[in-house]
Amino acid sequence: MQNRQISKIGLLWTLIFLSGSTFASGGGHYLEDGSSVRIDRLYEKGKGYFYGSTLEGAPLKYCVRQGDLTMPVTFQSLKPFQNSSPEALSENLVDCAQPDSLIESVLQSDQLTAVLYYLNKRYRLSIYQNG
Repeated sequence: MQNRQISKIGLLWTLIFLSGSTFASGGGHYLEDGSSVRIDRLYEKGKGYFYGSTLEGAPLKYCVRQGDLTMPVTFQSLKPFQNSSPEALSENLVDCAQPDSLIESVLQSDQLTAVLYYLNKRYRLSIYQNG
């Protein structure tokens, strides 16, 4: 009788332990293989500013100035800025609606940093490599 009671207690503890570990692994950002997803918050913030608007709510469409030409931001238009500095890129990012207006004069410093970080990572520019 006592052995049966001990085995029931052991079975009960085993069930509690297994159910607890099952629930514990259910929360958070996990992939099916159990690895954790790492979210790059600065990238996401820059992406939000790039596709959204400034804190003041003004919509922006980003263009790149190359000499007398103003082109929308694409892999091709950003190619001349690969392996350059963040300053070189920010001095040539303009609002498509106002090509004479630099983006750095419209955005706040932290917004500009986030947008440059996003563009660097999204278009593989390596602009922070030397700095």
